[in-house]
Amino acid sequence: MKNSKLNFLFVLSICLSLTFACGDDDEGPSTEDCETRSVSYSGDIVPILNQTCAIPNCHVNGFINGDYEFYADLKAQSDNGSLRNQVESGAMPPSNTAGPTELTDNEIATFLCWIEDGALEN
Repeated sequence: MKNSKLNFLFVLSICLSLTFACGDDDEGPSTEDCETRSVSYSGDIVPILNQTCAIPNCHVNGFINGDYEFYADLKAQSDNGSLRNQVESGAMPPSNTAGPTELTDNEIATFLCWIEDGALEN
């Protein structure tokens, strides 16, 4: 009886260890590496914009929520916090877009690091 209790406790401890060790590590994008990550507007942000945002029926000339074909509108959205909110909430890009319907974790982290660094036009 004592042996079976020990075996049960041993198996239980292994299961609990594996449960916590193999838990969901995907907590989404992180800005922890922003201090060591260099993000540029022209090299990193513009390619994401061209693929997911500045496309027909989205952030182009005349679009009420900003024209992301040019830096000034994107910078204004960054400065007022709406760009961060859109990126973090998954609201950008919308599900009815002609392009990708979601940003990758890397794209989100790129945007967030760029915003945290002051959304520079570099």
